[in-house]
Amino acid sequence: MRGAASRREGTGRRRRCAAALAAALLAASLPPAAPATAGETLTWAQAEMGYPPYTMPEGWGKPGIYDEMLERIAELTGDRFERIYMPVNRSDTLFAMGRMDMRVLVNPDWLSPRERDVSVFTEPLFVAEEVLVFPRGRAFPFTGRPGELQGKRIATVVGYRYPRFAEEFERQDSINEVNMLRMVAAGRVDAGIINVVVGRYLARTEGVQGVEFGPVYMTGPRVIRLHRNRAGALDRLNDAIRRLKHEGTFDRIIGSYVEQG
Repeated sequence: MRGAASRREGTGRRRRCAAALAAALLAASLPPAAPATAGETLTWAQAEMGYPPYTMPEGWGKPGIYDEMLERIAELTGDRFERIYMPVNRSDTLFAMGRMDMRVLVNPDWLSPRERDVSVFTEPLFVAEEVLVFPRGRAFPFTGRPGELQGKRIATVVGYRYPRFAEEFERQDSINEVNMLRMVAAGRVDAGIINVVVGRYLARTEGVQGVEFGPVYMTGPRVIRLHRNRAGALDRLNDAIRRLKHEGTFDRIIGSYVEQG
């Protein structure tokens, strides 16, 4: 009897070990779960008019590209991203004082040395492209070489900087991207310079016809800018960004807005 009992106990132990090993292998094969506890609350500012489709105007009731990207990041980090609507100048002041935690998807090259001193940056979520947009049927060659825009009338947005070749062309400022596209469509300029995602989205949603999108004028990374007081969040944000980029999540989000308009 003792021999039979010993055999049964040995068999039971082997089964329990096998079950534990199977559970461990299954757990190792699964993606990491979302954090069980909430992370930090990180505040960020958005202008009331937004920057469609990256951010939508206040009260529209639908998300923009940045909202969806932050939501996917929050699912992995446990952080809560709290948006506050306010003018850009005020948000810049609050950020410098450490009373605003982050700025969403900026290009570090836009910032002054003083602004950089109070900032830390995540890895890029994506690279944005500014392209030339032409009146339909009036495209001209552009390869990014000096002199190609010499003397051209180029539609721009008031207050925006265009660091490459800006000394060559004649700026024709509009109050926003929609008016710029309409200026191009009407043939009042030789071309315009616009973020390709913004341009394609607005051309669809605003019904602007008579334009064609051309070659890249310049590119730039888009990162999350954190106040240095929040530098402790940097590693977990970067971990989430790397995973989402690898999975193609950010590209799919951007593509859905361009395709759907």
